[in-house]
Amino acid sequence: MTEARIRGRSEALDLDRVLEDVEDTRPALSALVNNQREMLDEWLAGFESREQLIEWSQDCCIATLGELPDEWYVEMLFSEAILALVLEGSAAERWAPASAGLPSTDVSTRYRVEEAASNLVPACNRAMRTMRYSANEYVGEDVDARDLPDASDQAHVAMRPALSELDERQEATLSKLLEGFADDDELLHWALVASQSSFAELDGQFASALEAEQHTRDMLVGRADAAVSAAFREDVAATDLIPSFNAAARSVVDGANEADSTAGGGDGGGGSIS
Repeated sequence: MTEARIRGRSEALDLDRVLEDVEDTRPALSALVNNQREMLDEWLAGFESREQLIEWSQDCCIATLGELPDEWYVEMLFSEAILALVLEGSAAERWAPASAGLPSTDVSTRYRVEEAASNLVPACNRAMRTMRYSANEYVGEDVDARDLPDASDQAHVAMRPALSELDERQEATLSKLLEGFADDDELLHWALVASQSSFAELDGQFASALEAEQHTRDMLVGRADAAVSAAFREDVAATDLIPSFNAAARSVVDGANEADSTAGGGDGGGGSIS
């Protein structure tokens, strides 16, 4: 999956040209939709590995504000049939069930479109509903259209710094898990950081479960076969991190404040809120 391929898919839709003259009175919603469109493009393009799909899942948790069921991610990341449809190339071949064989490109593409229509887009819609009345509305005589926050140039997810902080913490926490740990001490410190990255949605006994068995510690710290250890760490991410990250997005958005991060932007509180 390449940036050019993803970008080309969006540009071909020509939506930006159609919408460019629409006055954006609730830019936070538009900023959220921009994130959602990027997430959707990545899904439609397919993934080069299960690890890349796990990383996308974390992005999806944030873009949908946790509106997909936690179980949706777990099922997708463990189902051989689904993995064969959303992964590409040799990765798809690796996961394709022996009884069914490798699906054709047309079948895989059609599946991703149908799944997007059935689950991803509705989740994005629910996320917009969550934010629609808390998003600042910039209207009135004192609001100059030239001073409106630019939804396309925001540093924060949905113009909410708390969501961006959560996103960055989750990305770093997930990346470290997939990379592996230097020793048992680093693993224990990471478990504490993972709790913060999940907004304390991670099971309270998570660290205890990691430390309980020598086999688990060997897999996470890299004292076992490299390929087997990498797959085990992906399983931990799919089983424990992604569902808790999804729940965290639902929790954080409720109390997240809006802020304009464009040059010269204020705190987003100058317009009326409806």
